[in-house]
Amino acid sequence: MNKISAIATCFALLLAGTARAGVYMELGDLEVASGKLTPQHKLYAQQGRLRMESVDGHTIALFRDNAMVLLDPSSRSYRVLDKATMDQFAGKANDMMSAMQARLASVPPDQRAAMERAMQGMGASMPGAAAAPKSHTYDAEDTGTSGSAGGRSCHLWNALRDGKRTEQLCVVPTGSLPGMSDVEDSFRSAAAFSAQMQEALQARGGLMGSIGANAGGALSQGLSLMQKIGGMPVATRRYDSSTGALAATESVMTQWQQRSIDAAQFEIPAGYTRKEFMEGRRSQ
Repeated sequence: MNKISAIATCFALLLAGTARAGVYMELGDLEVASGKLTPQHKLYAQQGRLRMESVDGHTIALFRDNAMVLLDPSSRSYRVLDKATMDQFAGKANDMMSAMQARLASVPPDQRAAMERAMQGMGASMPGAAAAPKSHTYDAEDTGTSGSAGGRSCHLWNALRDGKRTEQLCVVPTGSLPGMSDVEDSFRSAAAFSAQMQEALQARGGLMGSIGANAGGALSQGLSLMQKIGGMPVATRRYDSSTGALAATESVMTQWQQRSIDAAQFEIPAGYTRKEFMEGRRSQ
């Protein structure tokens, strides 16, 4: 799945003593016409913790303890994004924006207009620019039709953003997926983390505050959406924003297994060195 789908629509996961079983999932991209499946992600959910990784193991993210931890096996290092880190980053970004605004006085009008449009696209505003966009509203509409994905029969819904169709969801009842409560707990933890990041951005005001206001609530609204549709999406297929046509590829949940997951899957491996979150990012 794409990032927003993997987290919002499939989300959409500590241990002490004997743990209750968790859930292991695999996600892939399916070419509808040819039936070609390309594996993409593995997810592990258990007792409010979530691990997401690419199938090649190069990209690993842990959601735990109100933070996101990015593991880099190639350098045996990790980075932590928490509220304090986001606050520090937001402060630096606002300082950079203030310096940019000071230089705008000498920029020709046409170049200034282009820069303002670019900033508006990021959800921010600059002096003389239009107000930043409002936060998005997410909803779903019942198509009244059925479908199938990954060997499961499903009911089709349309996901809406600001009243416009964004994705077609292939939804199965939550009761048909063992261990669903663990997944829901994990999604709630991820949503709480997202809310904290939003708060840190908004508290800073300026550029990052307007971005935070524009981006906030997607995960929380995604959880509310799951309650409305009464189940879990096992496949998502995007609508083209220009034509309204369904994409040629859909994201499919190819595996869902309830099983006990080793607590080490949610921990930072021994011997890993912590790096600052933005360290070396400019050159990558």
